[in-house]
Amino acid sequence: MAQFESNSEPRRTCAFPSSLPPQLVISWLPVSDVASALRASSVWHRASAGVFQIIAQSRGFGRERADVPWRQVVRRSKKRVTVLYPGTRFSQNASFARQLGVLDQGWVARPVSSPPGTGAPDVGDVGDFISETELSPGGAGRRIIAFRADRDGTIHIMRRTGVLIGHPGELGTLNLTAADVETLGVSDVKKELAARGLRTTGGELQLRTRLTDYFGALISGRVRYQE
Repeated sequence: MAQFESNSEPRRTCAFPSSLPPQLVISWLPVSDVASALRASSVWHRASAGVFQIIAQSRGFGRERADVPWRQVVRRSKKRVTVLYPGTRFSQNASFARQLGVLDQGWVARPVSSPPGTGAPDVGDVGDFISETELSPGGAGRRIIAFRADRDGTIHIMRRTGVLIGHPGELGTLNLTAADVETLGVSDVKKELAARGLRTTGGELQLRTRLTDYFGALISGRVRYQE
């Protein structure tokens, strides 16, 4: 037995996930996680150009010239916003506009009662993400965001829970329900969590529970409210 062990070849191990082609692992990650994933191994890092091209093309990102690196295309791609719950907006709070850096970018205070089409957002409205911040002390850790609506260029300030945010292809599903959660794959669950500003760490059961609990909070009124 000892002779056999001394003559046998050393046991070979296979690293994971860096032993896999990066396209199989990275292409479905949120764009914000791609850079750290590419540091998993030197092999992945060397393959980064092809990975960024796949990510860019799968999300509909284009480039102006052929000599522009795909990494740069992905990095410069804009996050988008879709309105889920218009009632979670702050329409007149200048201090929030100042915190978000939009007070001098065209933000205008408007009455809370402003109907959609006259300065208020509506369900499904989309636009470019501008900034996000946590409310000042006393805000119970809640976050607010600012975005510029495509429809009329208006800048809106809303609770993070009232919108979906993500790069094209990662924006989440507008009409998703709690019943839909069990039909999603793990990568899609993570995408929906990220789009809603929720944590994407943990096991599959934790992820599904977190997303389901989010919809439970909506029904109970803990998320959908107006200020």
